[in-house]
Amino acid sequence: MASNLTTSILPHAIVLDYAQAVLETGQWLRAAKSHISAHPSAVSLAIISGIVIYVIWSSTARYLRLSPFHGPPWAAFTRLWLCKTIASGESASRFINVNQQYGPVARIGPNHLITDDPEFIRKILAARSHYTRGPWFDSIRIDPEVPNIVSERHPGRHNHLRHQMSGAYAGRDVEGLEDMIDERIQDFVEVIERKWLSDDNGTNAFDIAKRVQFLAVDMITHICFGKPMGFVKTDSDVSNFLKTVESQLPIVQHFSVIIEINDLLHWLVGFPFIRRLIVPSSQDKSGIGIIMGVCYE
Repeated sequence: MASNLTTSILPHAIVLDYAQAVLETGQWLRAAKSHISAHPSAVSLAIISGIVIYVIWSSTARYLRLSPFHGPPWAAFTRLWLCKTIASGESASRFINVNQQYGPVARIGPNHLITDDPEFIRKILAARSHYTRGPWFDSIRIDPEVPNIVSERHPGRHNHLRHQMSGAYAGRDVEGLEDMIDERIQDFVEVIERKWLSDDNGTNAFDIAKRVQFLAVDMITHICFGKPMGFVKTDSDVSNFLKTVESQLPIVQHFSVIIEINDLLHWLVGFPFIRRLIVPSSQDKSGIGIIMGVCYE
């Protein structure tokens, strides 16, 4: 009998407690609403104070994170200095100046350091280094959902990709490697002799930087795909491949600083109609998609 009585009382007690809690919550909300209505300036001041305190706290935390390293004063608090430097088109010389002024390891952002110390760089890039790739590597993915050998951040998966491709990089698994290179150099020399030698009619200006790019791409595509893309023979940027890479490089550089954009892109490519606009495809007739198309042939 006592057990049944206890069982019947408990649900009622729970309901009463819940009702009391709802009543007290409602009273508290009404009191809070009344206080806000009566003291709007005090509430606004509290909100503004909270925002100011958060900004001060986050700025201090950013500064203290790498405070032993020196650099441009406001670079320690915001990424704007780094974005402005990249947008200037003179980032290489400015970074050199930063190291010359502030030392071999200098601070160029809230969470960014730059070094010109070769020994330190070798230590970072060593095979069994304890340094890991940061989130900015996601910015150099061709497809935001698919990492490549350069952008892969996970040490195990990166080492696996390196092992798979090591033979090709070393050249030992590529038959006729030297003959391929000789063919490409021969084409390079023939084009120079045919189009760019000066004669009695004047001097031809030969842009060697651009032509060396043509030669490099033809060598790489010949070794990887069995035939060159024809940059050297046509003496042109086939399908605007190099132009696409060069035009997108500044964008990628900004993505490597404002890394939140990479997360946004990763989310956006989940929508098929947006993915078609953002991600290169093997069906493209120009740009990086051309190389992807050659891979699938």
